[in-house]
Amino acid sequence: AVAGHSGPRIWIVCAPGGEVVQSAALLPALRRGLPDAMLVLSTTNASFLAVAQRIEGLDRCLFTPFDRPVPVRRALAALRPALVVPVE
Repeated sequence: AVAGHSGPRIWIVCAPGGEVVQSAALLPALRRGLPDAMLVLSTTNASFLAVAQRIEGLDRCLFTPFDRPVPVRRALAALRPALVVPVE
């Protein structure tokens, strides 16, 4: 599990590309509104993962698990998000 925050865990799942860039506007607002939340962003592309790591207010960046039951279950069990936000 991911520790260190007392508030909800929010997982923002982005396709690589503009979705990561769009999240740069969303994440600081989420941080201001939910200062104790754990904000995690995932994407499937190494270049856009590097972009995500520079976004203000983000706690963790990771690769989105393959869209298969076992990897997704493992990610959900590890992160235990209160909310999953797909950005399309």
